[in-house]
Amino acid sequence: MLPTTPWNFTLHFLSDEQINMLINALIAASLSLLFNIYRNCSRRRTISEGIICAILAWFVVDLLILLNISRDWGTLASVSIGLLGAEDIRKGFKSFFCHYWDKKR
Repeated sequence: MLPTTPWNFTLHFLSDEQINMLINALIAASLSLLFNIYRNCSRRRTISEGIICAILAWFVVDLLILLNISRDWGTLASVSIGLLGAEDIRKGFKSFFCHYWDKKR
């Protein structure tokens, strides 16, 4: 017998791991939204960074498993993604890879 409400129907088909990933994504998105509102960013940037942080936080558990790190660190990684924001993460990757390529040459 199928659940009657849409939320029960959705949560019925999600596994425990997917619910944890959803919670991590919501944490990252809400922290990013609140931090961008605090910094007085435009609504478009605030919403887009919240969505990007949610997507990054959704897949951070898979990255931790790939790096052979316990998935218990997923919530902490999601909080840090939400606090840093997508723009700061992009700047960090850019500076790291520019520094790496300059050393290689």
